[in-house]
Amino acid sequence: MTRGAGGETVAWSYFCRDVVPFTAMVVVECVTVGSNTLFKAATLRGLSFYVFVFYTYVVATLVLLPLSLIFGRY
Repeated sequence: MTRGAGGETVAWSYFCRDVVPFTAMVVVECVTVGSNTLFKAATLRGLSFYVFVFYTYVVATLVLLPLSLIFGRY
């Protein structure tokens, strides 16, 4: 592999094309499993489905809003 600007460009291209989608897939699957586990535990303790959905949307908004403001500018 070459050093310098050309090597960094190739490495960055590989990272964006192959690593980022794979990492995003793994993160989405982990979040899905975690959400299903939390839903099962919450409903066994008597939490309503609608309340759980509301809490899920609130947490998603609080997490994704700052991320979209940070990465939306690039």
